[in-house]
Amino acid sequence: MRQLIAISLILFLKVNLFGQPVKIDTLILSNGLRFPIIKTAEKEIDLLINTDLKNRFTYNEYSNLTVDSALIKWADETIRFLDFDITYIKNGLISLIIRSEGCGAYCTNSNYYFTYSILDGKYLTIEDIVNTKGKFQDIVIADKNAQYKKHRKELKEMLLSKDIDEESYNIALVYYNNCDKSFALNSFVLFSDKLELIENCFVPHFMQNLTPIIKLEYKYKDIQDYLKIKN
Repeated sequence: MRQLIAISLILFLKVNLFGQPVKIDTLILSNGLRFPIIKTAEKEIDLLINTDLKNRFTYNEYSNLTVDSALIKWADETIRFLDFDITYIKNGLISLIIRSEGCGAYCTNSNYYFTYSILDGKYLTIEDIVNTKGKFQDIVIADKNAQYKKHRKELKEMLLSKDIDEESYNIALVYYNNCDKSFALNSFVLFSDKLELIENCFVPHFMQNLTPIIKLEYKYKDIQDYLKIKN
């Protein structure tokens, strides 16, 4: 078994929110994996955020371990890449994406999305950011439906042009339909100018080229009436 160690913490970013300094340090494991450590002026808030981030990222598998110890066990021999981007740090909020690549029988890339209040350490859901009921939900569902409809049409065109066979078409169509029906306003990430809702539709590895790409991005100025946060 490969032995990993946490080798350093380096300063990644330092800003001030409402006069409160916020630093994002990088925990670097010995094989180059990078994980964010958020530091505010309040140690209790730091503990809340970093513990919750670690537990959510590792699916609570190592809830009794520190961040570095948990990541060392979690990464083991299957994780080849781990890094992150801070996408929003403003108005008392921090939003980030953690990107990873795990390799077993084949390699899979995954993105994880997290948003926190740096004022009280609370993990924020989409309902904390925007009113997900009524008109906004209608807008999102309409956009989602239109994009899945477009992908189904493209899939049919690929079948007719013999770019894919009928079996691949039928399998992909089942996945498209299942993803479409199970869609929920859950995962999201904040950027400086927009909110992005995440819709990932996974298809079997052997047909990854048929994965539908669904983009649900909304400029803050266009959804001002539904926002619960400043922007």
